Amino acid sequence: PYRSFTAGRYTITPLPSAHVPEEPSYMYAVSDKKGYSFLFACDTAYPDSETLGFLEKKNQPFDAVFYDATFGLQPSGYGHMNLDENRRLKEELTQRGIAKSDAVHILTHISHNVARDFSKFLSEAQKNFLVACDGDVISLG
Repeated sequence: PYRSFTAGRYTITPLPSAHVPEEPSYMYAVSDKKGYSFLFACDTAYPDSETLGFLEKKNQPFDAVFYDATFGLQPSGYGHMNLDENRRLKEELTQRGIAKSDAVHILTHISHNVARDFSKFLSEAQKNFLVACDGDVISLG
């Protein structure tokens, strides 16, 4: 983790995620040569203070953030987040300058845990986030 590499026009930095304790797992900070960047924080619980500190010190605010929304309105379990945690993380990322004030915030990794309250989840989520669907295209710049 924390060691960037390039793939084509992208610079990718793996960051530790909190998914399965027995296996290493990562979320990713991705930037391109034009200066656009995003954080892909899926398959993870709320990031730890070390990871957030690293991103804050890096001082390269994200244009977009993708969040794990596996648990929707339900209480979260290990390895994933719910909508309350997504809101809290969005606020923290913005306040600490990790995400730009005009960043796009997208919920993804939405599972069957959301199905029984999907309309309520969608109504609540769309107040603060875009809710990703298969086939969506997000353009940065």
